[in-house]
Amino acid sequence: MTDIILAGVGTILGMFWLYLMIKGSRRYAAYIRVLDGSEYFMKELFGIGYYALECFPVDMNTAHFRKRQRCLSELKGKRNAPFYVQADLAAQVTYVLTVVSFGSLLAVWMGNASILLLAVLLGVVLVIYVEADEDSRLEKRHQSIRRDFPHVLSQLSLLINAGMPLREAIESVAARGESVFFEEIRLLLEDMKNGVPDYEALQKFADRCGISEVRKFSSIMIQNMKKGSSELAYALMDLSSEVWRMRVNSVREEGEKASAKLLIPIFMIFGGILMMVAVPMIRGLSF
Repeated sequence: MTDIILAGVGTILGMFWLYLMIKGSRRYAAYIRVLDGSEYFMKELFGIGYYALECFPVDMNTAHFRKRQRCLSELKGKRNAPFYVQADLAAQVTYVLTVVSFGSLLAVWMGNASILLLAVLLGVVLVIYVEADEDSRLEKRHQSIRRDFPHVLSQLSLLINAGMPLREAIESVAARGESVFFEEIRLLLEDMKNGVPDYEALQKFADRCGISEVRKFSSIMIQNMKKGSSELAYALMDLSSEVWRMRVNSVREEGEKASAKLLIPIFMIFGGILMMVAVPMIRGLSF
């Protein structure tokens, strides 16, 4: 009886998977082509997920999807975030349907229902992986920005204190690196040159970087532009000192965490040595 049920489920899922594949691959070919294959595993199958979402629409205005959109706004840009939220969901649906469909057919062929359960668990793992991978990339991006920001701020405050105009100082600093943060500074300059109001360009810059230190920096700059304060250099130097203190504390905390992690293998090695010494001694005493 179990084999008959598995065969029926496997056949239905397999036919549904094939139907979605045929219909979705052509309809959403342009969507799939844009996606980066190094970020999206098996993207060629994503037509399955896209067409399934068309047949069974999902409410994208929930708290979870708004959170994902904020995350992707930093990684892909605010304008592209909704597209990538949908791409992530299509990827997750594709992974689940593909793994469960083939898992059910394999369960019938092997005559073992537990294979279907393993396939479902694998599908859940892949769903979690899609979001976990993006969260990891976002965290690495934040770490890169936090690493470069104190240096950039110090250089900027020195140039402005020396009498260099703000935009020229930003241009000078932007040309000194190639990391994520320097790319964001160049985008800030591009916005300013393209006629975007400076305060608006700075706000967009802070939103793209997504860390509190840069938001505070943008706030100081915007306040200076609106009120015409002559204390910008001093304000930036104060912020630079504060950011460097935060950076030092952060490095210290990272060092403490690394030291704590090193204790685990040390204790394992120590335990192994004790066993190597103690076991022969105990055997010797038993005789």
